[in-house]
Amino acid sequence: MPDLPPEFPMHNTIDRFLAARIAGIAEDRSATPADGVDYYRDVQPILEAKCYSCHQGGSAKGKLGLDTLAAALKGGKSDGPAIVPGKPAESALFIRATADPDEIMPPEGKGEPLNRAELATLERWIAEGAHWPDLRFSTLKMTPLADDLTFLRRVTLDTVGLVPSEKEIRDFSADNSPDRRAKMIDRLLADPRWADRWMGYWQDVLAENPNLLNPTLNNTGPFRWWIYESLLDDKPMDLFVTELIRMEGSRLFGGPAGFGMASQNDVPMAQKAMIVSSAFLGVEMKCARCHDSPANLTKQQDLFELAAMMGRKPIKLPETSSVPLDRIHQSGREPLIKSRSSRAAPWSPSGRWAR
Repeated sequence: MPDLPPEFPMHNTIDRFLAARIAGIAEDRSATPADGVDYYRDVQPILEAKCYSCHQGGSAKGKLGLDTLAAALKGGKSDGPAIVPGKPAESALFIRATADPDEIMPPEGKGEPLNRAELATLERWIAEGAHWPDLRFSTLKMTPLADDLTFLRRVTLDTVGLVPSEKEIRDFSADNSPDRRAKMIDRLLADPRWADRWMGYWQDVLAENPNLLNPTLNNTGPFRWWIYESLLDDKPMDLFVTELIRMEGSRLFGGPAGFGMASQNDVPMAQKAMIVSSAFLGVEMKCARCHDSPANLTKQQDLFELAAMMGRKPIKLPETSSVPLDRIHQSGREPLIKSRSSRAAPWSPSGRWAR
């Protein structure tokens, strides 16, 4: 547990973690000289205009990413670190921006070279230490605690989705105990209306079609009641996700198997794998439905291996899971899609997903 930084209030244990994070951000911000180059104001617009078209995401050219500090410090496969803090002359980013026409970046036909003002900004920024804060913010001033009635209104809306009743307001106002807020939170989490409120949230996260009366291939129907009962039972999240991914039980009468029904008809589990990936892994796999992603590291193989794991059987890549490159060429731009998976062999559940 982190120590509480000086001058930070602590009302509960979580405040230690929040205060430590805020203090770290403040220290990171103070590294930039008061009259120095600001990354977000001065440098990022240059990189966005002149570099990001080739050097961001998982498909960055030359394996060089300029959209994160870690990637820039690591550099690409040929030029070494893009940024060497304090040393513009050793930073590949500045070297290539000032190189001869045969080596300059961006290359001819890919955009205008950096002008004198942009080069001067980049050089000064690197010379000052290339300060690149994690977050962009305008102030770190902490807001005071909300008063009791504001707290009651907010916590009631957050948990059960309704404003507090007159009785709830009177009961809360009459409670003079020091832990009255914690007790109110416990009461609201034990209220069945909490499950009503958050069932809708999970329906959205899981992309559940809410037609209740007629469950079909594209309509999960009573599956919503499994979500509702899981919330009422205060089911642990790991168990909730495990049951969801296993998709066992009844398909038509409210079991987790109903989750497998609302999907695209040609590859149902690929659609489910996309939903699970975004909901629980924080990884967007929608591009991988038809090709390797041009914006991140997600491969089509990753999606279909996850889909095969969820379906517990091999999945053959359908005709719809490809993008004709000729169509992209006709649009007048260079395709970002460099590889596509073969439909010759089906995907099988991967051991790395099963683990």
